[in-house]
Amino acid sequence: MMASSRSLVSIAALAFFFQAYHASAITVTDVQWKAGLIAAGHQSWLIAKMQLEFLMIAKGVNVSKSKANMEESISLFDSEHIMLRDGNGLDIVEAPSQAIVNALGNVQAKWSPFKSFLKDNVANTSPTVLTTLDDMGSELYGLTQTCASRYVDAISGVEANFSGLQVNTANRQSMLVEKMAAEAFLLHFGVHPDTMLNRIVETRALFVDAHAGLLEGLNFVGLEATVNKCISQEMRLVTFFWDEFNEAIDTVIFEQLASDNSLNDIVAKIAGLRTKAAAATLAYADPPLSCPTTMTRRQWQMAFDVSTRQLMHAQKACRLFLQAAKQVNTLDSRILFLNSDVSATADLVAADMAAAPTQLVSEKYGVMWLRWLSLGEFMAQNINFVSDEDHRLLQIVEDQGKQFVNYGFEALEDIFTECKLKAPEVNCEELKVTGVQRILIQKAAFEAVLIGLERNVTENKKEMIQTIARFEGSQSGLIHQQPGLPRTLDICILQEMKHVDNLWTPFKNLLLQVHDGDHSVATLLTIWGMTWDAGVDPMSAQLTVAMQAYAEGRGVCTPPLTASRQELESAIKELGFLRAGTQKLAKHFLLSDIGIDSAENMNIWHATLKDLSTQLERIISGDTTLPVPIVQVVADRLFDLAEDLADVQSLTVDQYAHASLNLLQKSELAINAYVDAAFDMDPNVPGARSSLATASDVALSEITSKADAVKEALLPAIDFYSVMTVSIDILVPLPMTGTWSPGPTMKTAAMIARDIINQQQLVLPGFKIKLKFLDDQCDQGHARRAVLEEFAGTDPWVGLAGMACSSVCESLAVVSSSMYIPTVGMDCSGKALSDTSLFPDFVRLGVKTTSAKNVIIEWAKMFAWGHIAIVSGDPTIYREEATEYQEAFGNAGIGNSYASSIETDWQGMLLNMGALKDGKRRVVMVFGTETLFRMAVCASAEVGSREGMVWISVGIRSRSWWIVNDEAVLQHAASCTGSKVTSLLQSALFITGLGTSASQEPLDCYDGYTSDSLLDHIHKSIAQGYNDVTGNSTGAIEHPHVELMGAGADAICVQAKAIQHMLLDHDISELRSRQEAVYNKAVNFIRDELQIEGVSGPVKFSGNDRPGRLGLWQLSGSERILVGTVYDNGTIETGLSEGLRNETWLPAFPEPPSQPFPIGYVIVSIGVCMIVCPILLGCIVGHRSALLAWNPKGSRKQETESV
Repeated sequence: MMASSRSLVSIAALAFFFQAYHASAITVTDVQWKAGLIAAGHQSWLIAKMQLEFLMIAKGVNVSKSKANMEESISLFDSEHIMLRDGNGLDIVEAPSQAIVNALGNVQAKWSPFKSFLKDNVANTSPTVLTTLDDMGSELYGLTQTCASRYVDAISGVEANFSGLQVNTANRQSMLVEKMAAEAFLLHFGVHPDTMLNRIVETRALFVDAHAGLLEGLNFVGLEATVNKCISQEMRLVTFFWDEFNEAIDTVIFEQLASDNSLNDIVAKIAGLRTKAAAATLAYADPPLSCPTTMTRRQWQMAFDVSTRQLMHAQKACRLFLQAAKQVNTLDSRILFLNSDVSATADLVAADMAAAPTQLVSEKYGVMWLRWLSLGEFMAQNINFVSDEDHRLLQIVEDQGKQFVNYGFEALEDIFTECKLKAPEVNCEELKVTGVQRILIQKAAFEAVLIGLERNVTENKKEMIQTIARFEGSQSGLIHQQPGLPRTLDICILQEMKHVDNLWTPFKNLLLQVHDGDHSVATLLTIWGMTWDAGVDPMSAQLTVAMQAYAEGRGVCTPPLTASRQELESAIKELGFLRAGTQKLAKHFLLSDIGIDSAENMNIWHATLKDLSTQLERIISGDTTLPVPIVQVVADRLFDLAEDLADVQSLTVDQYAHASLNLLQKSELAINAYVDAAFDMDPNVPGARSSLATASDVALSEITSKADAVKEALLPAIDFYSVMTVSIDILVPLPMTGTWSPGPTMKTAAMIARDIINQQQLVLPGFKIKLKFLDDQCDQGHARRAVLEEFAGTDPWVGLAGMACSSVCESLAVVSSSMYIPTVGMDCSGKALSDTSLFPDFVRLGVKTTSAKNVIIEWAKMFAWGHIAIVSGDPTIYREEATEYQEAFGNAGIGNSYASSIETDWQGMLLNMGALKDGKRRVVMVFGTETLFRMAVCASAEVGSREGMVWISVGIRSRSWWIVNDEAVLQHAASCTGSKVTSLLQSALFITGLGTSASQEPLDCYDGYTSDSLLDHIHKSIAQGYNDVTGNSTGAIEHPHVELMGAGADAICVQAKAIQHMLLDHDISELRSRQEAVYNKAVNFIRDELQIEGVSGPVKFSGNDRPGRLGLWQLSGSERILVGTVYDNGTIETGLSEGLRNETWLPAFPEPPSQPFPIGYVIVSIGVCMIVCPILLGCIVGHRSALLAWNPKGSRKQETESV
């Protein structure tokens, strides 16, 4: 598709021909003005056409026909010229102004010798002749153009009811096409070889500018944009034929020569373009009021292609602008922005031409053109200096970018509606959906950069989750069938869609990283890299391939489909499991029918059917471990099985036995087909083994043959569940595993709560609450993926209750809000979740622990703690919370420090605790898992710290966690058993939510129970294991998280009460429909109106929070004792009077006493010296005297001299 330009200089030049016009006395109608203008422009076309025909004769191309055509062109030029001068008595009047008379005279003066030249030199190929042809033709071409311009001037002067400039510009398209073709022949013959190639380039640019100017308009010279749908339809055809003709011209320009093949291609393609350009001129001169809107299959394909591609480029341009502000590959973002801006503009023009089956659609694209012209220019003017501090600029681009794409979606829906109505044979839905997927890729990336820029984070997170869900829903719908979309049956298209999914999955994971708080330039750069690789957008390119395949109804397997041995064996095994599942399905259906645990068997039947459907979809579409079906016969067998599996839900009991056998047979056929195909591809694939390994252990015939007898025997045992037919589905994600795993405790409490409500039938009479538990692993990424997968399924979710880890709550609060599913967190006591601007629809039962800082500060003052050392696990998880405590302690004048170590770094923990020992730090607050806490305690002993340290913990941990013999610790410190940890932790302080009620009023959802009695029931069930009324059981929990038992039950009650309230005005189907209005009403009730007596205390939300009490505990022996309370108004009751004790807290070991100076040695030494020194001195003096007495004088003198 050709490019467009906002600055069409060549058309603007027409404005300089405007001059004062003095009308003659002749009255000229609009019809006559149009006819004269078209004839004047036609003269230019004929000059170029005659040149081309002369050159075709010289080249020997269709010689006889070309001669006849040239003679006809000469004759037509003569007759038109005379009519322009003298009029024809009908629609052309004699030259209506002196300026036109003069221009016609100039043309005539040059025309006569040119005509003679053409006739005298036909078939002459000498360089001189061909050069003269070019020179004379070029001069005459300029004069005829001047004549047409004089008509435009005159029409402007009389204020006619049409645009002369527009008609003349349309006319010029025809002339420029002929001129390009003639110049290609001249290049071939070597005429003006230094400039001819540049002239071809310039002429092509003039055509592109004229065409774009007609469609887009050029305000400063008065050229109006095209808004008439019928004219757009004509221009669509011009564009179509131009694209083909332009390929031939491009070849000449690229090769820098006009080969015989290129000339033949030009001649072959010019005829259609010539005809359509002439028709467009007539349409501009006389705009049709109506026109047929019949479009070919290819035209509908083009309509969806360009309309969705335009929105993709527009969203991409906005995203690149934001990237430049965020400094994500700034230079490339600026350069690629310009390319996307131009592409968006060109595609807008193309969309209006190709995608406007009605006048309304054409007008919408006119509006979009004006909007993009404004937004694109605004971004172009600012992209080179925008930064993340330019909030006004960013807000404009965010708002207008969103408005533009939403308006574009409306126009696309109009196109789709017309396609469905007028072209039922076209794959309208598939074309729309695959085209929209290209937009959604850019839309999600656009939203990710907005989040990275901290722009309206809550709203954009919500929108990005919706965009992700829409993409994945469309992907699944395209492959597996949904209303309006047939199933994809072609294995080559399935392979193309698998390629799409392979590109999408890592892209989505990056988007979710941004959603979860990773706003780094590195991550945004990686997202950018996935949409631009060596000049190609891989995902857009792959979706375009898929779109073309859907348009054709079949794909091309290039290279041929293949799979590894491991993939083939995995697929066969999966089919074996599926075969066994069909028999499990039959078993539970028939057991339910005969009254054996009817409700539970039907629940299992629904769950099994969902699992089988998901499993079959994976086998059909392939995934990271499975290929798409490797041959068509395998795919066809799988499609047959899928159709029968989908029909199972509507069968009666009488039909079911036969249908189940049919499912078994079709699964066998699919397995056999896969085994055969796998063997053909790789004889080493052990297909028989894979198949037999999964053979069903259920004999359907035995079940069906004995069903009636069993039914008669067990009818009296059918319980109340058999009459309950309406289920209320609530999804319950819980941390069953992970860094913190209170999920088993909460699950047991929730099951008991569900069973009481269902059995009593007081809160929701006639309904049955159905809970589906899943392990969120206390990991926001895993939790989000698991919940999104459930939300994308077929289960009619009414609510979401669960979660204990704050990071998981933060993630799922956004997801559930995006999906319009009311959500209640069972714990999630993190500070950020109180922010109603970030989480406007979320509530949580966990009591905030922010008051814990005040408690610890009060203890510090009470016991004169001068320093509190904070030790944590992984700092990426705990550092932020630790910093908040440090700031609070610092503001209170309490010294503090921070150190961290991960669970696997024993040496790091020894170093940390050694530093605390050396610094005599005796008060230690620990953030981390129970294993990490035990590591810290044991490491303190290993480095020789004195027992009796003050250990502090905030948050709920499992009961008696200190007595556990932890292998992760024992491998480093073999003597640090649970008993040792208990001893070292004596008088440790714990701050948690209480999880109990101060009142013993009857509970709202559980008739006959008080808080204490229901907690006792839950506690016993946790200790012994719980068997629910459907036969499911949970094992005993040795170390439950007792403070969360009440919250597990209360969350189910909150959901039940909300549903009870909503059912007053709404049918259950409306609660399942995920309507925004219904969702908002439910959320508002929970947040603002709901008030119940809960197991864990009164439940009345304030914003996102449920006010409640904190319990202050101290370890005494092996048990915790309550030594204080923090009330919901912030009042703290704690101290010695509340039972708090400090007898076991000891200071650090004292420094060893310093050794006294050995003064005795000094005294003895002095005494010895006082006795010995005089004696020694006396001996020396005596010896000296003896010497002097013995020697004579002479000898004495000699001795003196010799000494």
